[in-house]
Amino acid sequence: MSASKLAEELTEEVLTNPEKIQGNMVGLGGLVRTAGMTGGSAMFAQVVGYGMVLLLTLLLGAGGFGLFTLATTVKSIAVLIGSLSLGVTTLRFTAWYRGRENAEGWQRMISAATWGTLLWSSLVAITLWLLAPMLAHAVFGKPAMGGVLRVIAWTIPLDALFSIWISGLHGLGLTTRRAYLEQIVLPVARLVAVLFSFLLGRGVEGTLWLMNIASGIAMLAAGWFLGRKVAFWKIWPFPLTDWREWAKYTAPTFLDALLVTSLGGSLEVLLLGVFASETIVGIYSVALRLKFVVQMPMTAFNNALAPLISEAHARHDKPRLEFLFRAATRWVLMIGIPLATAFVLFGSSILALFGADFRIGYLALVIVIGGEVVHILAGPVGHMLLMTGYSRIRLINSIILVLIQLILGLTLIPLLQLQGAAIVAAVSMAVVSLLGLIEVWALLKVHPYQVDLLKPVLVCGFAAVGVIAVQALLGSAGLWSQILLASLFCLGYCLILLKFGMGDEDKNLVYQLTRRLRMA
Repeated sequence: MSASKLAEELTEEVLTNPEKIQGNMVGLGGLVRTAGMTGGSAMFAQVVGYGMVLLLTLLLGAGGFGLFTLATTVKSIAVLIGSLSLGVTTLRFTAWYRGRENAEGWQRMISAATWGTLLWSSLVAITLWLLAPMLAHAVFGKPAMGGVLRVIAWTIPLDALFSIWISGLHGLGLTTRRAYLEQIVLPVARLVAVLFSFLLGRGVEGTLWLMNIASGIAMLAAGWFLGRKVAFWKIWPFPLTDWREWAKYTAPTFLDALLVTSLGGSLEVLLLGVFASETIVGIYSVALRLKFVVQMPMTAFNNALAPLISEAHARHDKPRLEFLFRAATRWVLMIGIPLATAFVLFGSSILALFGADFRIGYLALVIVIGGEVVHILAGPVGHMLLMTGYSRIRLINSIILVLIQLILGLTLIPLLQLQGAAIVAAVSMAVVSLLGLIEVWALLKVHPYQVDLLKPVLVCGFAAVGVIAVQALLGSAGLWSQILLASLFCLGYCLILLKFGMGDEDKNLVYQLTRRLRMA
């Protein structure tokens, strides 16, 4: 089912039967199916990503992986600057034009974003290539980073165009195409590149050259899919009114993404690069990457929700906004809370898989997961604000957030290093989530909370107590015992939740989905 079809069905149901919005199995089922498709691909991407990280840590060691992480962090910031965050603008306005059945509007949007990104990202890449030696010596105090930064500069236009084109597909309602490209094609291409590097015994620079090739393959695939729908290579005439609207939305969105998504998500890594060794950076990076497993449900539902929220806002349909917000939060909570608990229970054993040195990152992992739990409890507030046009509010939050991060980072990271960086990450996530939750209520008058949200938390608590009791009896258990305990935890959580923690609509939906899987 396409996003537009789902949106039409949800709108019809809400308008004709608003008092039964929570029992709308068509809407909830469509939302969860869309999230399930993107969530399944996200899970696949995570598995591939952790396989890639495992190979990299075995190939490069903690120090080499730390250098690799610093370089790719700089690249991520450069890609965001090179794209000017036009990916979010492309998604939002393409979906908006589509909701108004304005085909010419979305073609203009995608074409303008493509050409603007190509030119600007190329200039950013050249600038980074020229400044690489200075950054390596004067900022990070790691001379080896100079050559590494020059290698990753070449991939900036490729990644920037890729982000624009998959956002165009997403805005057109082709959510599964985006998931396929972003979470299957790109991760697999990078894994193959790392595997070749592992077999050939390449260092950091050699590995990054191979990954640049993978980025080029993914970009061409995205262009091919989008080109079948939109002639993005054509230069369309742009009315001045369009430019003003795009710029008005893009400017605060770009600053918000730079401060939160880029700097806000990487500031502690960069500060570790300045104040700590490459080895500490590598250990923290593995712990930080593990938290993305907990983020998977939120990512999946965000991808499913984004065009629907934009269309609902364009139609001034508040009941549908509230329904989508609550349904997504409930399902994110049901899936995300047990994942977070599992990392607290078994995180030390998981970190040991990457090497004995990484085990000391367990406390940092637990702290970071704590911030993710707050994020889960708040629900998809970021997309609720961005897709309803409140990008300036997000910008104000971002400025406050980065100031807090900078103050905490400069205070705690030089003293505590690994744990200090984790505290910065956790506080950052908690602050932006709680601020977003307050703003969604103040601006949109919707919130995600119902009494049934407590059920997954309580069920997870019961299952965790059982595992802790078994761990206390077994003492120091081996790897296979930990795997068995983790399996029992997941099984216990699912069984108790199905019996006591799910409403009838959720049980019916699970039954329908499992039946469909058996028939497939």
